[in-house]
Amino acid sequence: MDKKRIYGNWAGQPEGVPEDKERCIESVHSRYTPGGHQCNRRRGHGPDGLYCKQHAERHPGFESTRPKKETEYDRRMAAYRDCDRYRTLRAHLLGAVHKLHIKGFGWVTNAEDLDAAVDSLIEKGGE
Repeated sequence: MDKKRIYGNWAGQPEGVPEDKERCIESVHSRYTPGGHQCNRRRGHGPDGLYCKQHAERHPGFESTRPKKETEYDRRMAAYRDCDRYRTLRAHLLGAVHKLHIKGFGWVTNAEDLDAAVDSLIEKGGE
């Protein structure tokens, strides 16, 4: 792929800046260079070795060597990753609440009531 790449072309510099063959080919923009400029990092990664490590991650087929950072959201959602398990537990819980309701524990409306109902069932022998 011998395409001529130009960076930073704008009205004040219509011809832009030619590609530096030693640097990543990604065009980077900032408030100081709204027309964009070539990334300053060295090449050697991604498709055809044209990208730096950071920009190579955006292209399919590139496996990063950096460990994935686990976020707080990932930690909180770990319990819900196995949807079948969650659905099964939810179904069992709803079934238990329904049985309590049938056995005359219709007053169960919150967690404290549920604790009291379970304690009452235990005292009665689970009837």
